[in-house]
This record gives sequence, C-alpha cells and structure tokens, in this order.
Amino acid sequence: MSQIKSSLGQLRIRSLILLEVLLECGSLHAAAERLHLTQPALSSMLREIERAFGGQLFDRSSKGMQPNVIGAAVIERARLIVNELKNAEQEAQLLREGKTELRLGVTPMMMLDAVPRALQQFADRHPDTRVFINEGSVPTLCSALRSGSVDIVLSRPDPLFSSAPGLDLQPLFNEDPCVMACPSHPLLSKKRVRWEDLVHEKWILPPLQTFTWQNFAQAFIIRGLLPPEAHYECASFHSSVRLASRTSALMVAPMSVGAHYESLRLVKRLDLSFPGVLAPISLIQRSERPNVPVVNDFIETLLTIFN
Repeated sequence: MSQIKSSLGQLRIRSLILLEVLLECGSLHAAAERLHLTQPALSSMLREIERAFGGQLFDRSSKGMQPNVIGAAVIERARLIVNELKNAEQEAQLLREGKTELRLGVTPMMMLDAVPRALQQFADRHPDTRVFINEGSVPTLCSALRSGSVDIVLSRPDPLFSSAPGLDLQPLFNEDPCVMACPSHPLLSKKRVRWEDLVHEKWILPPLQTFTWQNFAQAFIIRGLLPPEAHYECASFHSSVRLASRTSALMVAPMSVGAHYESLRLVKRLDLSFPGVLAPISLIQRSERPNVPVVNDFIETLLTIFN
C-alpha cells in the first residue's frame, strides 16, 4: 500500500466535512455557524487543509468563496471518503445485529419489472437485508453513486454522466420504445399503421433530449419526416399514460411501460418498430468500490436473470 504523505495523514474527518460545508455555505462565517465553531478556528482548519493539498482550494471574493478546479476535485473525493466512513459505521452496526443493507439507484421505468423481479429472487437468499431504493434521473443517480450514497445504479446510461471517469458500465438487456394510444383510438382499427400517419397526431412527449424523446425523433427523421412537437410535455410515464387513456393524444414510452399499462387496459400499443439506437439498460458501478458481499450477490442475481 502506498504511503500517505505526512501532511495529509494529519487531516481529521472534521476537515473533510468542512470542505463540503464551505461549498454549501459559500463563506467561512456561514460555515462557522453551521458547524458551531468560531470563524478563526475554521480559518485555521482551512489553512491546514490547503497546506496539506499544496495550494489554495477556494477562490475568495466579496461575494464569498467558491472552490477552484483543484478544490472541486478534492471536495468530490472528500465527500466520498466521509460517506464511505458513514457507510462503514452503519454496516458494522448492521453486521453486529446480523443484518445487511442494499442501496439501489434506479430510474422509474426500472421499477415496473426489472428491479422487482431481481429483488424477488434476491430476497429468497437474503430475507433480512433491508433495501433502500433511490429513484431519480440518471445525472442525480450517477452523482449519488460517485459520492457513495448508493451502491449501484440501474438505468439506461447517459453519455454525459454515466460514461464519466470513475464509473463502469455493464450492459444487462435491450429495450425498445413503443407508441401507445387509448383503447378507442381510430389508429388501432387500421390494418397497418405507418409513421406518416402519426405526423399530424397530437403527442404526449417527455422533455427534449431525454432518451425516449431522442428515439422518438429519430424514428421520424430516418424516414424523412419532421418529428411532431409535443401537445403535452410530461416527464412522468405514469402521468402520461393517464393522460393518453383519457385523450386522443399518442405517447411514447419503453416497451415494459407499454406492456404494464396495456395489461391494466388503460392503453394499447401500436404495431410500429423503432430504430435500434438506444443504449442498453445497464448496471453502473464505481470503478473503485468496496467489496460488499450483499451487493455482489444482488449483482449476481441481475446477471443471472438478464444475461
């Protein structure tokens, strides 16, 4: 194991916490109030931290303090260290009680089938493991993963966030989108529906630049058609389905979403094929991660089901 230089070895956990508090508060005065310490004491701690890292970590101005490039990198690492120490403390307590926990980061569509199916099998081997499910967007989840707040993320990867240094991707399965309409929609009575038939329809669409929207637009563009604009824009698949079931507007969603809500007789899927341009649903992990048996067992369950 490589040696830690003496100045870094003298840093305390409170010093690492101070870095994140300074980022959030933007000034020593506000940070001192948050930590219930005097401002001179924090100034001394900050000088010690910056001396340990070989230079200034924050830019000072009349508006307060902002981390510079080096400071931002150090704070991200410090946040990870503090979170891992918290995780270690909690894991030790759980192990003393004969318990374990698993912290998942998932996008909403993963909760319709993939994650519940995996957890069902996982629970047979780990009936006492407490599972925390953090549902959110890919950028939010990848940030939580890097900070150590979740163990793994299950999602379609976003090149801007999940391909960042320090994260590993492992494809699990592919899933195409589908077009859905209310059960009484006139298009469902047609023998053959073409993309040209959909240009002038009203649409319920997710926000621009989301994965689903990109695939929706690509389906029209490759056929020389201008993608329709959203009549209703909605980020929630659940809310979009409810709207589609009550209006004549069409919507686009992953196939698992369509199958789920079609089984509830809220909508029906149109017989249309999409271009295969979406990245596969993937398991996203930190490149440098602790070896946690319960997390490894859940990953093994995922790979058994989907590979």
